[in-house]
Amino acid sequence: MKFQDVLFCPTVPHTGTGFLIDFLRHDPAVQGFTTLRDAIRSHGEIAPGLKLVHSHFDEDLLGLIKEFAEQWPTVISLRDPLLAVLTGYNRDCGDYTHLVEHFVRLVEMMSGREPVYLPLDLMGRLPLRERVQQFVTALAPLENLDRSHRLERAYQWPSVDSRGEYSLKALYSKRKRKMIQRAVPREWNALVAARPVLQPFLEARGYEKLLWWG
Repeated sequence: MKFQDVLFCPTVPHTGTGFLIDFLRHDPAVQGFTTLRDAIRSHGEIAPGLKLVHSHFDEDLLGLIKEFAEQWPTVISLRDPLLAVLTGYNRDCGDYTHLVEHFVRLVEMMSGREPVYLPLDLMGRLPLRERVQQFVTALAPLENLDRSHRLERAYQWPSVDSRGEYSLKALYSKRKRKMIQRAVPREWNALVAARPVLQPFLEARGYEKLLWWG
């Protein structure tokens, strides 16, 4: 591929992907957007300038994700995996165990690398001054991005969860562990099974006492 300047944004679904892409696409330094799949189809033949390239952690893309993360600055949104699962489940009551697999792939693919992590749910709970400071500081390694744009978005922080309030989210807010476990047993069991991989990673990014940690 003949990419020149790339900002890589691999994310797990329902972790604030839309929020993050919208923020990055409107940065004055970013001159285009494509998905990793579309980039493959175009054989990297895209116009010059800094490009935002997004991907989820789909199994057939893992090799390219690793290649891009090694070569280009990388920024990743984070969210409590349980909350991501509940957001997805609220849409169609489907099987969202695959989100847990995506989180495990994230941890494995980024091991030994230093992407910029944005724990959006944690930042969203902070008082304004602290949120602005953390958001701007976290993005500091991405030197090409516009500082004033970061400040503007931090001050005008919208809800990361575009679905608004719903019953499962209310149970999560009230820490109703057993009720959530009964509502999404497959996903809950998958999270508990993945806990040895996910908990140390999440703790290192500021997460504490998540419901599925027991």
